[in-house]
Amino acid sequence: MPLSAVLAVCKTTWGINFCRNSCPPWQKKTGAAIDNLDKAERLGWIESAETWLEIRKLSNQMVHEYIEDLTILTSALQTGHQHVSTLVSVGQKMMAEATRLMR
Repeated sequence: MPLSAVLAVCKTTWGINFCRNSCPPWQKKTGAAIDNLDKAERLGWIESAETWLEIRKLSNQMVHEYIEDLTILTSALQTGHQHVSTLVSVGQKMMAEATRLMR
């Protein structure tokens, strides 16, 4: 899967919907993205809401902007590559939680 596609997951509502559907009823209320990310951090699904926002910003840059400057593109790709382990870790945590909920 291309790095830009992996990073694009950051800006979808999939994670927010996952949180809404897997949280106990008293935790289902969703709000602004930063509030949802803070909740995900408290639940241990992500390590840092701030880092996740940085990943989303990078995703938006890579998906929505046509980067003509090779230096900027190279930097964006290298930065994105540094976050792959974070994305994989979050995906694994969500898969484990989904598996647990399906039992």
